[in-house]
Amino acid sequence: MSENITSTESILASERNRIREIETITAGDWGSHGERVASLKASAIDGTLTAGTLQNELLGILRAARPRGPAIHGVHSHAGDTSAMLTASLLIHMGREATAEKNYGDATTQAAKSLGLNSLHDICRASFSLAGLPVPSNRDEMLKAAFSTMNVSGVLSNVANKSLQTSFAAFPSIIPKIARTLSANDFKTHTGYRASAATTFEQLGATGEIKHGTVAETSYTFRVDTFAKMLAIPRQDIINDDLGAFDSFAAQLGRGGNEKLQDLLWTLILANTGSFFASGNGNYISGAATNLQSSSLDTAVTKMMRQTDANGKPINALPRWLVVSPENKFTADALYQARAVNSTGTTTVNSLPGANPFYGLYEPLVSPWLSNASYSGYSLTGWYLFADPADIAAFGVAYLNGQSTPIVETSATDFSTLGVQMRGYWDIGVCQIDHRGALLSKGAT
Repeated sequence: MSENITSTESILASERNRIREIETITAGDWGSHGERVASLKASAIDGTLTAGTLQNELLGILRAARPRGPAIHGVHSHAGDTSAMLTASLLIHMGREATAEKNYGDATTQAAKSLGLNSLHDICRASFSLAGLPVPSNRDEMLKAAFSTMNVSGVLSNVANKSLQTSFAAFPSIIPKIARTLSANDFKTHTGYRASAATTFEQLGATGEIKHGTVAETSYTFRVDTFAKMLAIPRQDIINDDLGAFDSFAAQLGRGGNEKLQDLLWTLILANTGSFFASGNGNYISGAATNLQSSSLDTAVTKMMRQTDANGKPINALPRWLVVSPENKFTADALYQARAVNSTGTTTVNSLPGANPFYGLYEPLVSPWLSNASYSGYSLTGWYLFADPADIAAFGVAYLNGQSTPIVETSATDFSTLGVQMRGYWDIGVCQIDHRGALLSKGAT
């Protein structure tokens, strides 16, 4: 039995890795080719298209989308863009030719391929050749000089950021759907404002005077902090040309940044800081009948849509997302996808089916943080409704200067350590905005 379980887990892990790779190479904005890429992605996931064919198709799309210029011959034509050439070469060597195409274009990518650089050592040597400088004969001296004076660290940083971005984009996150994006230009506390009765338009009087709205009482604050992690690539991996470790570290930093953002926002939401979700705020229901089901969803939707402004007038807070834990995924999917339900509320053969009033409404989003015991306020039965944050945002995520992905930098290690350092950092913050933009159903427990 244990062997069968191990075999099954191995198969599932392999399948997850395969799908993750497909998600990675198709990530990003493909513009007018988005539908074509989505179709290719679906074919690759269901197995009717191989990963190799998918890569070739993506390269074809990238090349066809670019204007054709005159052919460029020889390496020296690219000497002015050494960094791009070396970065593209390194990406190709790491199996990311599509990424090189997307970022540096067909001409640079093809020229980089013509260099025939098949290792990090080759790329270090090329950094001297492209600059018209002699290559040190000693390998250790060559590597040291390449990292210290030939901007190979900058090339590695460029590659690391590309790896980080693809890993970051592949991370399954619902935060962009439920939280408003905010921008801060420094680390000070910033003030934002939400819609209120004070901003409702009023009819002009005979004098044509426009009355001033008062927004001080409708403000919220946010600030960003820096979160970071550093990893070191040992000298042995560099000597052995183990770029797998380098690529893996960069991807891990991308995932680590996303995990921190999840941790910050879900800690804030689940802790219910300042009694954000409360009966007095009209955004909280509890009791034995608040497990996820048709009746409780009806109650929650009604309560959320009855939210009002300071003058008691409706603000039209429409639920958009049904956010649940993995334990509630089946029920949430059924409420969203099933066209009919048993009108008697039973599962007997004689029960009469009736139309499901929630069919196609309140799209389910699943977050494993909701039921994770590491977080204060976690619940196996609780669930949430969220409005579209572009309309009424309950929560916000702030980025320094709009930098919505982490940054990776590489450099030689300090004198006491041999190798290369890689650090990832991100300036982010989370905040509460408007309690009327979300509702919590406590569930039975």
